[in-house]
Amino acid sequence: MRIKENDYIEVTINDIRYYGVFFKYGKLSGMVHVSEMSDEFVSNIREILSPGDKAVVKVLKIEKNGFIRASLKQVPEDKAKIVKTPREVFIDHGADTLLEKLPSWIENTLKEMNQYV
Repeated sequence: MRIKENDYIEVTINDIRYYGVFFKYGKLSGMVHVSEMSDEFVSNIREILSPGDKAVVKVLKIEKNGFIRASLKQVPEDKAKIVKTPREVFIDHGADTLLEKLPSWIENTLKEMNQYV
């Protein structure tokens, strides 16, 4: 799993911030800054990637501590790949709405609140 600058690697997205995404590559971690996501303005990173997604990135720099600086927009089309992770959903039969699966503590709080409505 030896990598170097300009390599293309498949990573797993594990965190999203307004300024970029953080990923894991084996035991290493790294980041794609929002300016390296697309040639076009990105107003909402979550429209492109979500935690758990896999994507091919280009390694721009490897810091001395092993942290990887990477780019999504510099990946050529023939190597580009984003694999979206399926999201669990549940239906709130009381409101007949489709909601994204929430952490259990939020889901339980909402159920408790619905008892009083």
